[in-house]
Amino acid sequence: MTTDDKLQELFERELKQPLAETASIRQKMHKNMLLAIPFVVMAILMFFVPIMWLRIVGIIAFLLIAIYQFAVSQHYYSKLVPFYRNTLVAKLVKLINPNYIYSTKERFDLDLFNASKLFQTKAIRSQEGIMIMGEVEKTPFYFAEVNTEYVSTNDEGKKTYPTLFYGLMFVADFNKHLQGRTFVVPDKDLKENLLAGKEKKTHPHYGQLVKLENPEFESIFSVYGDSQQEARYVLTPAMMEAMTHIYKQYNRKMYFSFVGSHVYCAISFMHGIALHRVFYPHGKKNTTSLDDLKEPYKLLELGELIIKEMNLNTRIWTKK
Repeated sequence: MTTDDKLQELFERELKQPLAETASIRQKMHKNMLLAIPFVVMAILMFFVPIMWLRIVGIIAFLLIAIYQFAVSQHYYSKLVPFYRNTLVAKLVKLINPNYIYSTKERFDLDLFNASKLFQTKAIRSQEGIMIMGEVEKTPFYFAEVNTEYVSTNDEGKKTYPTLFYGLMFVADFNKHLQGRTFVVPDKDLKENLLAGKEKKTHPHYGQLVKLENPEFESIFSVYGDSQQEARYVLTPAMMEAMTHIYKQYNRKMYFSFVGSHVYCAISFMHGIALHRVFYPHGKKNTTSLDDLKEPYKLLELGELIIKEMNLNTRIWTKK
């Protein structure tokens, strides 16, 4: 049975009716959100009213109505979230593999996140998100929605917590303990703002530039590491082809690192809305057709795809 056939069966048997029942709630959520907009506009226009008391009353009145409409919209949203997270996404995970552990309120392990060495700034806290944990054959993996923050202090000593990374992160056993670190990062990231768009021979965080013999791979990624020899040992021709194929499948910025005995993959959704619309409800789209399930399913099976494409379940290496 193909993936489409499995999704069709799940949709018809378990999701079609519940999704249809939530349609009216989604529409109300969207309607109230739209209703708030004209009242915000009216509040702004009231600033140009010459009569003071009328200006103040108008601004307060229109803002209160707008806030009320936003609050009602959020009320409907809060009703939908449990269904999407606990039912729809959970059933898609079980369809991929019924043995996977799925949770909706996990904070990504910060030690694990920082151990990837993918980010030059250290994450100090993370928000709750979905998490999938399991094994593909003998390879354990950890795959999660990640929203991490770092601390920033201004000249006055005031601390803020900007987002460091928002997206999906995958961690798996690499079956060999590496002595150095190897990084595979989006090629464009390291060419922007550089003279003539050329890669730096060394990077202060990632190490030395590693040149390989795969033009297509190197048009997508830049490779840096502590050891030229170990980087080439890790990034075999088959591995580079697999990473290129994974990128083409998802067409998003992907960062890989091989550190210690783990491989890490981070898929960036820094603007948030793209990933948020996959795993959370929104009123503009009804999500009542089979096609609307394909995108979240495709993202949820990424962990399994990485292991299979990168051949991580072939035990050709042993840890020392």
